[in-house]
Amino acid sequence: MLKCKDIAEQSSEFVDQQFSMKQKAAYFFHLLMCGQCRRYIQQFRLMIKQSKNLQQKPISDETAEKILQQVKKHNK
Repeated sequence: MLKCKDIAEQSSEFVDQQFSMKQKAAYFFHLLMCGQCRRYIQQFRLMIKQSKNLQQKPISDETAEKILQQVKKHNK
């Protein structure tokens, strides 16, 4: 069974869908049981999405503040 540390260490591979079916099943099982890791993966995906947006165009300070507030909100 995967541990929370494993989830964090393998999050990039998971999000990039580089897992075998067996690895995916183990990962999903842990996420099913662990709300903290589910939130971590949600935040990780959000960070990737936002960083891709940053690469495409600059954002205003106001938008950056909104992103920061969303991340803080998800951490609660």
